[in-house]
Amino acid sequence: MTEVSDLKGLTLLGSKTGPSKELETFPNHHSGRRYVVRLETDEFTCVCPATEQPDFATITVEYIPNEKILESKSFKLYLWSYRNEGVFHEHVTNTILDDLVEALEPHWCWVQGAFNVRGGIGITVEAEHGSRDGSSLSNHGPPNASRESATRPKPAASTRDAPAKSATRPKRAVSTRDAPAESATRPKPAASTRDAPAESATRPKPAVSTRDAPAESATRPKTATSNRDSPAATPNTA
Repeated sequence: MTEVSDLKGLTLLGSKTGPSKELETFPNHHSGRRYVVRLETDEFTCVCPATEQPDFATITVEYIPNEKILESKSFKLYLWSYRNEGVFHEHVTNTILDDLVEALEPHWCWVQGAFNVRGGIGITVEAEHGSRDGSSLSNHGPPNASRESATRPKPAASTRDAPAKSATRPKRAVSTRDAPAESATRPKPAASTRDAPAESATRPKPAVSTRDAPAESATRPKTATSNRDSPAATPNTA
């Protein structure tokens, strides 16, 4: 647990302060165990010593504490002190490491300054004190871009990779909308009942209607002469 005595000597924490080169520490209660403390900020700024143009960087610190632990607010104010200071990237990264080693006396400490691209070139500087787990930085140091790219497995091919999909995707079946394929295999429909020529050839002729006058006159018997026919009914009285 943190004790009241741990706060002794901390003058920056909890007070109104400005940029400072003073790094404050508090006791490590687990000095018999090797563990790593990591601090990182992407708000570091300084200026070019020649042009006074601003430089921006992400500063990452890892260390294995011995008897002291770095108080983080003092480290923030320490980095702030470089805001208007003209310094090269390589110099400031090594200076930060030297100041941390002097304040902490750690088993091991590593500082990385990853500076934003300026003039088309990005610069990343790594500096190390001691060794981590008894090995050098080049073999077992903290991860950096080159070691991550060498050991990280390649991701599976994305489903958005059009060339890979076109090479392995089976051809789709012929669409039912493909007119040539349909016309070759589709059977012809039966003749419609509305086809006049086919109907006229097979439909039987209708029987002769009783209303056909010529046929009726040929077969109908003549009627007897009516007694109302005057020439035939009048007797000869002479």
